[in-house]
Amino acid sequence: MNKKVLIVAEAEVLRSATARAVSLFDFEAVTASHNEALVKFLEEEPQAVIIWDYAEKYIGAGSEGRATYNDIKSSASPEQKIVRCGFETHDYDDYVRAPFQLEEILRKIS
Repeated sequence: MNKKVLIVAEAEVLRSATARAVSLFDFEAVTASHNEALVKFLEEEPQAVIIWDYAEKYIGAGSEGRATYNDIKSSASPEQKIVRCGFETHDYDDYVRAPFQLEEILRKIS
């Protein structure tokens, strides 16, 4: 069975593009917007989560990633890998700054 990955992003195009990319490497992709992310996470029980739109400060629509990350991180088991993505620069081990090479994400969710 393929490893299940939840991809969270506000923009549908970003969700579908990321899902298509990870599915090329035999991951089963499930997608959600930020509003439905926690429910989808609890229902689907993915082995990994990719959270887009991560920003340290909430500046309106399109920066919900931090709240989503906090919600999911507090509900995750230690085995579940969570990766946050955004356009800022951060030194977190689980953060990937866009644009990036797909292999960088794959290493973090594998």
